[in-house]
Amino acid sequence: EEAERLSRDALARTARLPPDHPLVAETTTALGRVFQEKGAYDAAIPVLRQAVALHERRGDSVELANSVHELANVHFYAGQYDESAKLNAHALALYRHLFGDRHPHVGDTLINLGAIEFERGDYPADWGSVPPDDL
Repeated sequence: EEAERLSRDALARTARLPPDHPLVAETTTALGRVFQEKGAYDAAIPVLRQAVALHERRGDSVELANSVHELANVHFYAGQYDESAKLNAHALALYRHLFGDRHPHVGDTLINLGAIEFERGDYPADWGSVPPDDL
C-alpha cells in the first residue's frame, strides 16, 4: 500500500512536466510494477500500456524495452499467454537491437517465451526420447 501511495504521489508530481518528459513514463512504469507486485493485474495492464505508449514516443530505448517486458510479464501472470508472447517477442527484438544476442535481457526474454510454451503445454513431440545426459 505504501509503494502504491508513493508511486501515485510521484506520478501526480509529474503533472507539471511536459507529457513527453521521461519521468512521466518512468513513474507510470513504477506504478504499473506496484500493481503487478500486488497481483492486481487488471489494474497493472492499462497503466503499463500507457507507460509503453509514453516510451514509444521517444523511440527505441532501454526504458521502452523494459516497459514492454513488464507488460508482457503482467499478461503472463494473468494467464494471457498469446498477448504475453506477442509482447515478449517485441521486447526480444528491442533488446537484440539495443544489446545484441548475448545480453542477459535477451536471455531472460527467451526464458519467458519458453515459459509461455511450457504453460501452453507445447512440448516437442520427441521430448521423452531425449536421453537425460543430452538435456
